[in-house]
Amino acid sequence: MLNQEKNSKNKDFKKGKKLFTLETFIVLALLVAIEVILTRFFSLKQWNLRFSFGFIPVVIAAILYGPIASATVAACSDFLGAILFPMGGAYFPGFTITAFISGIIYGLFLHKKQSLPNIVGAAVVTQFICGLVMNSYWLSIISSKSTFWGLISVRSIQTVVMSIVIISVTYVLSKTIVPIIKKAIVIM
Repeated sequence: MLNQEKNSKNKDFKKGKKLFTLETFIVLALLVAIEVILTRFFSLKQWNLRFSFGFIPVVIAAILYGPIASATVAACSDFLGAILFPMGGAYFPGFTITAFISGIIYGLFLHKKQSLPNIVGAAVVTQFICGLVMNSYWLSIISSKSTFWGLISVRSIQTVVMSIVIISVTYVLSKTIVPIIKKAIVIM
């Protein structure tokens, strides 16, 4: 009977049907924890710029489970990270909205197919809309140091660099690590 359950789960996973089981929630919680650690402790940051690998767990959630799961991972990790480990200021909900939207974008581009055009589209759209426009707007609201257009000019370099990093890392992840994770999840 246990083998039948595993075979059924394996078939559902291959068909793209994600069952929100305890195992799914555990994987998503683990991705939230990894994202908080990568973003809060292993990133280069100034008040208006951040270079981080915190996108990796969100991308993995997008590939494995789709837009809602990746948006949830992104938003929860932003909220928890800001509350538990603030980086120079009080919690601001605008950044959580940005994280949620970036998770949706990653999920829409990467859930069904991780081709190079999809990866490039996910990185460029996420970095332009969320990283450059939305986060610059939020920073201009909470800071008196710079205007929106001043932030756009400074943060455009970050957008280009992070787009290249996201494209490279996501391509490698989708071809190497994610298949291993899929096999491990099916075995559970």
